[in-house]
Amino acid sequence: MGFLNTVYRLIEPGAKLHPIELLPFYLLPSFFYFVSGTDWGADIVATCLLNLFIQGVLFLLVVQIPTAVTGHMSYVDIGWPCGLVALAITCLVDGNSTDPTRKNLAATCLLLHGSRMAIGALVLFFPYVFKDDLSRYQYAKSRFVAETDSPSLWPLKQQHDTLMQMYANTVTLAGPFILMATNPNPSLHPVEILGGVMWACCSVCESTADLQMNRFVKAAKKNGDIRTAVLGYAPYDKGYFLWTICRHPNYFFEWMCWNSFIVMAVPSVVDLYNDPGQSPYAKAAFVVLLYFTSRSFYDCLLYWTGAEPAEARSVGRRPDYKKYQEITRVFWPVWVPFFAHHQTPGWPRAEEESERLAADSNQK
Repeated sequence: MGFLNTVYRLIEPGAKLHPIELLPFYLLPSFFYFVSGTDWGADIVATCLLNLFIQGVLFLLVVQIPTAVTGHMSYVDIGWPCGLVALAITCLVDGNSTDPTRKNLAATCLLLHGSRMAIGALVLFFPYVFKDDLSRYQYAKSRFVAETDSPSLWPLKQQHDTLMQMYANTVTLAGPFILMATNPNPSLHPVEILGGVMWACCSVCESTADLQMNRFVKAAKKNGDIRTAVLGYAPYDKGYFLWTICRHPNYFFEWMCWNSFIVMAVPSVVDLYNDPGQSPYAKAAFVVLLYFTSRSFYDCLLYWTGAEPAEARSVGRRPDYKKYQEITRVFWPVWVPFFAHHQTPGWPRAEEESERLAADSNQK
């Protein structure tokens, strides 16, 4: 496979980020350093360091050590949402915003968002002993081995991938909240309220998608076709509207929740830009940070741990799933140009095989 390819796959964040995005993605922590020249910048750095310490201890005890000992990455599904709760509490307690309304709005939304997932994980995975890794992490292993032909390096990649989720809790997902929690502007901007309303609407839609999934599971078990039935495809299309407009509405609205947080953070980025004490680098840096907040989470939910590994399993188990793929977009509820909607029957394996055959043909 090649040494450079193996190294790249080891340090690759996510699954489909472009190689050009790799360097700015890893340089994101430096953004916080360049805002340290003012009182607001000092508050940002202090809150970031406190959050880094808390996330580091949490992930070490809940994720990194258990993953190294058991060989299972599933522990990150407990550590990551618990880390979001810790981030929300850190912003509430340590944030030095002049007007606590902004801090309370942002941190409370995050606390509610993270708590729902954290409580679900703590209940679902109790007593936290995994016989086998979750299917998405089994898929991640098969993908990594196929791309590198180095199964012996998988334990190292496990540590990297789980640390990337800690990286999210300390940088890409944390940045907007820490910025809002420390913003000295005493006035709450209407855009921040808009972001809060957007989050509430998207959160309701995500919860509705989850409730529809739970109802489908109960109905399919009752009908005796739980192993072959497809949510969103006949006969399970009536009464499951969100699953008929895209194949993963829960993932889409989860992503939109984070885009709502980005909207909420925009006025704080503008305030930072208008702060005369900030360097031009710092002013531009947080725009890049907000880009990666959305971009990296989109990659995660569609390719890394979300839709792609889920569908790789469903295609093999459910005969009608290919028909469902053909008529339903994978992620977006509406057609959006320039985005892959993966309506290829058999995705992702079918597209991978097609790309491989095309590459072989070009080489010949």
